[in-house]
Amino acid sequence: MVTLLHFFLLLLLSYPLPAHAARPFVWIEPIAPAPYIEWFHESWKEAIVLARAAALTFQGPCDPVYQRYFEDGGTSGPSSPPASLVRRIFQRIANIPLDAQYNAQDIQSLLSNQDILGLSPRFGRMTLALGTPPHTPDPWKNYCANRGISGAFLFGENRADATVVVCGAVLEYPLAAEILAVPPWARNVDGTPHAGYGCRGLGDRDTEFMIFPGAFILHELIHWSWLLQDLPQWQDFIAVLPAFGLRQIGDFAGTDPVSGYGAYNAKRLKERALGNPADFGSYPTLNNADSYMWYALSKYWAWTCGVDFGPARDEYDDFLRTQEGKVPAVQPLPGGGDASDRPDPGMVDFAHGSTGGG
Repeated sequence: MVTLLHFFLLLLLSYPLPAHAARPFVWIEPIAPAPYIEWFHESWKEAIVLARAAALTFQGPCDPVYQRYFEDGGTSGPSSPPASLVRRIFQRIANIPLDAQYNAQDIQSLLSNQDILGLSPRFGRMTLALGTPPHTPDPWKNYCANRGISGAFLFGENRADATVVVCGAVLEYPLAAEILAVPPWARNVDGTPHAGYGCRGLGDRDTEFMIFPGAFILHELIHWSWLLQDLPQWQDFIAVLPAFGLRQIGDFAGTDPVSGYGAYNAKRLKERALGNPADFGSYPTLNNADSYMWYALSKYWAWTCGVDFGPARDEYDDFLRTQEGKVPAVQPLPGGGDASDRPDPGMVDFAHGSTGGG
């Protein structure tokens, strides 16, 4: 026992120490089924692991996955490349010191043991809600009550006490652990996994099969300006949203692609932005939350499965699990909703400016 404790203490001391951890306040709607409560807690943990995988395996602008989803900055922008900001965003969410350097063995240990890094103290005043809590702004109080809604939203994103709301139907997506260690209910009669389960079942490219509930939460944390606004380069690359007067990573809306949601559209946004910079403004991929989410998902599954994944082939890749009938269909947006603010197909997400409750 003494030897094991001594080893663990040495392990902790060998890493750059993160800031003292704090947990968000968790609110769960009274009618939530018991299994949903367990899945919800696991989804928060998996969101943090997803951010850690993106931060710890980060290879910079020469990485094909980075090139798939983000610009490299060109020669006319700020002197420091935007890749540094992308990495710092994931480090901030993951509670990894910005100047930390880890070797391959460190990375394996840190991704395998969540207790080493802990949670960021910046989460201490945040609320993580399953269903809409009492302080939800009036236009969205009944949002999750819409039958079959599979989505999440954020309010109060310019404050320390922001709230991330996850609708219960999100939890009908399998957990990352269930995708990897295929449970009996995800197997055929002959024991083979259903499509989208196990590393082989994910296929060879970025698709909806990769998504698990923690990805919804990570997408919302990317919208949280208060969490990220003091990072170096934030002012250089992140735009002020005109509708809210807030510097925030939003959600792209356009014509081609029609949105920045999904692996295919996020990839298409990068391609179109490079070919038509005048039509897309400055750094559109850095200002699109799903670009970060899909980068993180591709890196997470590459690390987990030990194989790199290629780019989505077409828009249908963003509906593969939905087509399998394993997640609820997207329902119409509530009155007053912004139809441009939709995350990956199969999700619905709203990020409000100064209308946050709390």
